[in-house]
Amino acid sequence: MPEASLAQSAQALASTRRLRMNALSLNSVPASLTIWLMASILVLPMAADTLLGLVLYGWIIIELQRRSQFNIESRSVLWVSTTLLLVYLAFSLVWSDVWDWQDAVQVGLRGLLCVLFILAIAEAHATPQAFLLVLARCMAIAVLISVAVSLLLWVQAPPQDGRLEGLFRLNNAGKFGRTLAILLPLLLAGAIYEQGRWRLLQLAACAATLVALVLTDTRSAWLGAIVSITAFAVATWKPQPKAFVAAISLLGSTLLAVLLLVVFHPDPEVTRLLLPRDDSFRFLIWREHIEAIRAGSLLFGQGFFAELIVHSAETTHRGAHNMYLSTLLQGGLIALGLFLAVILVTAVRLIHRLHMPLARCCIAMLLAGLVMFVFDGDRLIDKLNIVWLVLWLPVAVAITRWPATPSAAISPTSQTPH
Repeated sequence: MPEASLAQSAQALASTRRLRMNALSLNSVPASLTIWLMASILVLPMAADTLLGLVLYGWIIIELQRRSQFNIESRSVLWVSTTLLLVYLAFSLVWSDVWDWQDAVQVGLRGLLCVLFILAIAEAHATPQAFLLVLARCMAIAVLISVAVSLLLWVQAPPQDGRLEGLFRLNNAGKFGRTLAILLPLLLAGAIYEQGRWRLLQLAACAATLVALVLTDTRSAWLGAIVSITAFAVATWKPQPKAFVAAISLLGSTLLAVLLLVVFHPDPEVTRLLLPRDDSFRFLIWREHIEAIRAGSLLFGQGFFAELIVHSAETTHRGAHNMYLSTLLQGGLIALGLFLAVILVTAVRLIHRLHMPLARCCIAMLLAGLVMFVFDGDRLIDKLNIVWLVLWLPVAVAITRWPATPSAAISPTSQTPH
């Protein structure tokens, strides 16, 4: 029964209070810093988290270099394909038109940070329940601060287009909206599984997120929010792999049909009403990138620094605004194939771990990210941004050997190995 599953999930998460866990940190310093870094996307400029990141990953290297084994399934298809993807993309800069050794060092370090990010989560020394609670709390605080300050600035100096923008790196309505849409499953999990003041905090963060999402007026973010909320709800209600896949397939087909109906509606007034900014030049940008991809090396791509600038009647547009086209342009079919393999294996592993609320959040975030990657995205190896939340976090959760707890069996799928 769904009610029994929810009650058992809440009981399992409540049991983490007996673990050695502070309100906003875990036993592992690297894992705690990694969680704080994810939350910093909303409230700190890039320079600040770059400094924190150097401290964090320096600590990880020092701590983990003593170990011969890590808490990941290092021989799994997921780990191999993830490593190959990062190495191949980083190496592809060699056949970019313009690059120097400083670029090579920067890309190499960012690729290494992605690997260390995954290792830091894997070495959290915490149950998945404890990790989820700390992550949800930190994100809720960051969301409330970010939305409150953004609303204050929006009221004091309204932007010309009237759309709500975030702080620092999210000072763009689209980026802010898509980031908030991705975080909804974490906040909903906190609202469901927390107790007392923490539940009130999570509920407030959910409400603030929904208000901010509406004010960003970003259709791709709204679509991502629908996917993330629905996927998390289905995973919580029916945490069985087959039932989840069937429900999500139906949802995906329905959303695709509605989207095509809106974009190609015979009455242009209806399309303009639902898409006031039309396609935001997406079709123009994608068409130019497809032509560039066909003109170059389809197998190997044009190098990691390949980037197209598309001119429209109003302005210029940098990048493909589509992660799949960007990856194909930069690394060709090899990179795109590895990218899709990572996505597929991560999704399969998370679906088989739906007895873990943390996995339910991550599969919802991954699916929402896959939808929003259609409308936005330039590079898989990048500074700390939404890609880390929708791709590298789910990869880390899927590949980690999470410790079992006495309360781990919270659904009929609880016999699935962690």
